[in-house]
Amino acid sequence: MQNIINTVKKKIALIYCRVSSERQVKDGNGLDSQEKRCRDYATQKGYVISEVFRDEGISGGKADRPAIAELIDYIDDHPLEDIVVIFDDLSRLARDVAVYIQLTKALKSRGVTIECLNFNFDDSPEGEYAELIMASSNQLFRKQNKRQVIQKQKSRLEDGYWPFCNPPAFKFVKDREKGRGKILVYNEPITKIHKSAFEQYDADILNTYDEVRDYVRSEYKKQGVNKLFGRNGAIYMLSNVLYCGDIAYKPWGVERRKGKHKGFISVEMFERVQLKMKGRAKAKARKDYSLDFALRRFATCSQCGEFLTGSFSKGEHGKLYPHYWCKTEGCPLRYTTIRNGDIDTSFENILTKAKPKKTVLELTHEVLQRCWNNKIKAHELTHASTIKELAQVSKQIDGYMARLGNTQNEDLVTMYEETLTNLVKAKKDLSGKIGVNPYTEKSLGTATNKVFKAIENPLGMWKTDSIEDKRTVLGMFFEGKLPYDMKNGFGTPKFSDGYNVIKSLESSKGSLVEMAGIEPTS
Repeated sequence: MQNIINTVKKKIALIYCRVSSERQVKDGNGLDSQEKRCRDYATQKGYVISEVFRDEGISGGKADRPAIAELIDYIDDHPLEDIVVIFDDLSRLARDVAVYIQLTKALKSRGVTIECLNFNFDDSPEGEYAELIMASSNQLFRKQNKRQVIQKQKSRLEDGYWPFCNPPAFKFVKDREKGRGKILVYNEPITKIHKSAFEQYDADILNTYDEVRDYVRSEYKKQGVNKLFGRNGAIYMLSNVLYCGDIAYKPWGVERRKGKHKGFISVEMFERVQLKMKGRAKAKARKDYSLDFALRRFATCSQCGEFLTGSFSKGEHGKLYPHYWCKTEGCPLRYTTIRNGDIDTSFENILTKAKPKKTVLELTHEVLQRCWNNKIKAHELTHASTIKELAQVSKQIDGYMARLGNTQNEDLVTMYEETLTNLVKAKKDLSGKIGVNPYTEKSLGTATNKVFKAIENPLGMWKTDSIEDKRTVLGMFFEGKLPYDMKNGFGTPKFSDGYNVIKSLESSKGSLVEMAGIEPTS
């Protein structure tokens, strides 16, 4: 009977362990050694060990942790038990003063005892003071350690090495050649799949994030790659500068630079893709471009806003008929076909009405010539000012060089050297501004001939067999997408700012010729 009573009176021990890094979790030493020490302590004290709660790879600066939540739930589920919570160091419970106070308060308010292998709790004012000092020291150590980690990682970033988690198309290997830790290398077959997705998005074969997602998923399946890839994954992939061999991390002020790893797409392709993602990419011919579908990548579905695609359907006698149709999943007009002739007719009606009057064309020529002449004058003034400033800087450099050679005073030598460094940099910058005049009659003709050809006869240029001519018309006259409605056609499209300015001349010829900015105001 006495043995039974003694067993009932024994304290129930709950052991809490925590490590903050994934490396410690994988190695197992941190958590296992903590648990062993706490078990030995509990056994020595005669406690009955009930549960062990382990937070793996979680910062001590956070209060919201899975194992802590489970520990408190256990306490709440066993209100009649005499419980003692054991951990081997105060830093295991928390490395933040506010978090430490929050957790200890939560435990003590539930009537449990807290015991630490490396610290003796004391309810006296002096004991509480010492406890908070220890908690503050742990917080200081955590923040100092975080600062050191950031400094090291920032240094690696500045040297061109990626210090964070590797993106899917890369893996880490030890950089044996440079001896600077790990470096990114290709992770096949994912690299090949992502490279192909990039190329197809750049070539307008894939045009939406959903299409990129679906393509990558299908290729993953073919290659046996067991990885998730969603729409956000497509956006992350297409905007990841690591893929073109560069590196950047703006939150730490590390601007874009060449990385030590090798990219698998060109910088030029990456930049084109960024413009396309922002909706500012210049129109270009698709690899599967056909004059039968000249409005592909411009005409959009009026219901979902996605681009219409084009294809041929076979008639009764085997004749092929071109159609546009929406292929967007979930759109009510999906697979509804539109005759090519209907779209072409609606678009040509817009171009017929878009042609400006002859007087406006003449006025546009005049305004452009005046603007061009003003640019020539401004360039000449800037050029002359730059040459004069360059001569002054060169004279200053000669003067300081002479002074530097005639002084023995170390303070003056240092001051002269700093001044010379700034002057040499200024001279280099000024020299770079002196170049060939870009505003010549020849360059004016080159820049305007094709533009005015399109303005004077947009429908005529559109009806040529030149893909470039068609793209010129679309780029000059329209602002982005052209929504097409099954009943009303293109309706009133959104014209480009440049075209709107030209059209505005029809109602304000006199005022615009003399407007401020065309000629210098007096």
